[in-house]
Amino acid sequence: MELRLTLHGHMVLYMETDIGPNIILNWTDLNPLPIQGVGIMTGWGADGIWIIEHKSFFIGRYCGIPATYGDMKILSSSTQSSRLSCISKCSPISVCLGVNFNLLTKECELVYGGQLINKLSRPDWSFHTKCLKGTAMCLACLV
Repeated sequence: MELRLTLHGHMVLYMETDIGPNIILNWTDLNPLPIQGVGIMTGWGADGIWIIEHKSFFIGRYCGIPATYGDMKILSSSTQSSRLSCISKCSPISVCLGVNFNLLTKECELVYGGQLINKLSRPDWSFHTKCLKGTAMCLACLV
């Protein structure tokens, strides 16, 4: 199933079938509430993989989670003097989702986008992702 929701309140839920898409719901909310976050889960104890696609742009802000490491494919690794200088290395690179920054060693890892977000608890690290079209859409803080 796929759900498409616009900022103007138009919602379409459909399922792909052998003969094409089957629309299950097509509705427009005339008084839509602003979306401040998204919650996704697989029910009844089942395992699942969710693919979240977005059509947004980077707004220049980051969301960070202390004591967390983004255990994902790394674009590059370097030593930077601060978390801010680490983040500035990611900002101009469109395929960079965010950074891992080690507070003790000053290691800076640029995290590649287009992959599942996997976070680990690591006390010396902080994981930061780009915010897209508003601070409510910062992937590290949503997942």
